[in-house]
Amino acid sequence: MINLHNKSHCCGCSACANVCPKRCITMVSDNEGFLYPKVDTAECVDCGLCENVCPIINKPQSSYRTKAFGCYNKDDEVRLNSSSGGVFCVLCKYIVEVKKGVVFGAEFDDDFNVHHKYAETMEDCKKFRGSKYVQSIIGESYKEAKRFLDDGRFVLFTGTPCQIAGLHSYLKKPYDRLYTQDIACHSVPSPKIWDEYKKYISKGRKIKNICFRDKKTGWESPLFLVDFDNDTSYKCKYFENEFIRGFVNGLYSRPSCYECKFSSIDRCSDITLADFWGVSSFYPELNDKKGTSLVLVHSKKGVELFKYAKMYTHGKRVNLKKSVWYNSAVCSSVPKNPNRENFYLSKEAFNIRLVENEYKFENDLKEYNYTFIEKLSLKIKSKLTNKYDG
Repeated sequence: MINLHNKSHCCGCSACANVCPKRCITMVSDNEGFLYPKVDTAECVDCGLCENVCPIINKPQSSYRTKAFGCYNKDDEVRLNSSSGGVFCVLCKYIVEVKKGVVFGAEFDDDFNVHHKYAETMEDCKKFRGSKYVQSIIGESYKEAKRFLDDGRFVLFTGTPCQIAGLHSYLKKPYDRLYTQDIACHSVPSPKIWDEYKKYISKGRKIKNICFRDKKTGWESPLFLVDFDNDTSYKCKYFENEFIRGFVNGLYSRPSCYECKFSSIDRCSDITLADFWGVSSFYPELNDKKGTSLVLVHSKKGVELFKYAKMYTHGKRVNLKKSVWYNSAVCSSVPKNPNRENFYLSKEAFNIRLVENEYKFENDLKEYNYTFIEKLSLKIKSKLTNKYDG
């Protein structure tokens, strides 16, 4: 059975809870707000399936030589409502309209908590668009995906790298009709901190909409935007927002994120989507300030997905090594903030004001800019060998 002696050894993917034949594993929130498996030892038959599907214990491997592309959606409306270049919507279009399949992704519920759900129409896929900087609850999505696959349906499962690894471990075998897409994940912040922040920012008002990166002021200098039911709103520059500042500086990330086992160019997903930060340094012709995606293709299925995407996007193949220099999330873990323990030990641990009033960050930034990205790039250049020059 699963025995957690070190919380950094659990990414919260829920593969163990999904696979348990006795349903005696539940995902329970700890004092920091992160979900961990809890085993009912009275019901457990010690079959070992939970350990066998843990992606940290049994990390899925990839042998494909990754290729990199920079591109953006030809439809400006789609791109404006996407975090970067709007490529995700094209992948959904291929699965839903061409393959008549199902897409799994992360969406807000009515209280703006983040859950994994599935969609069978392009309209429903819109809920999955845009960045959501909080760990999504997988629930029984792995089981649901397996049911669709066993019924002969095509499935595109999207999520963080650890969630995709968890899905592959849970399924135990390859499925010809399964496609997977992950992201360049900076880390997942605490859902409990997110709950506290929503209370802090709403001040009793009901939240109608949240956009972590609204691009009306540009892709490179987005806004954090919250709309309320009384026709008021809150907005500020991305790096002036308290929640974002704590997140970016690793103050309340999941323990496993500080030593992520899945942050690598070589991944078990078919395709990875990321912001193409630094695109102007190497490929200025791909940057019109509206958002450009970096697409990393890891498999033959990824090639198939991207071949379709090229019909709806502008772009080109790019040098893999150069393409990730400015996005440390592709292959580096987020650094652990030295104030993390003090933050959680504080009597006001979940008061977001502490982020701004008491904890001073090394990256004390007021706007998103390439100077910051240059600093981040130093973390990953040493990890890139000649195998990634193509």
